[in-house]
Amino acid sequence: MLWVFILGTVLMRSAGCVINDYADRDFDCHVERTKERPLTAGKVTTKEALALFAGLSLAALCLVLMLGNTLVIWLSVPAIFLAASYPFTQRFLAIPQAYLGRRLWLRHSDGLRRASAQRAT
Repeated sequence: MLWVFILGTVLMRSAGCVINDYADRDFDCHVERTKERPLTAGKVTTKEALALFAGLSLAALCLVLMLGNTLVIWLSVPAIFLAASYPFTQRFLAIPQAYLGRRLWLRHSDGLRRASAQRAT
């Protein structure tokens, strides 16, 4: 089960990087440090970036489905929404980290649920 969590973390971290680059594509070209990122430099199209984000997210969902826990599966729905929308909150919220806190809360809730389920068995 440990490999599921490790691989899921790698997949969703990668998906987060892709959607963040997509969200910042119009700004990154003006920053020296980020102007050579694949999307900003034109090496990857926006459709390809969104397809990669979707593919990485679906691969992570497959891992969640392998766990077979209904609550975890349902918690993944708002989690993917928060992961996909977080990069865009920087334009609307003064403190986008508060929005990110919701995502971490979901992860924490899942961990507490798992811990209590293991104690019950």
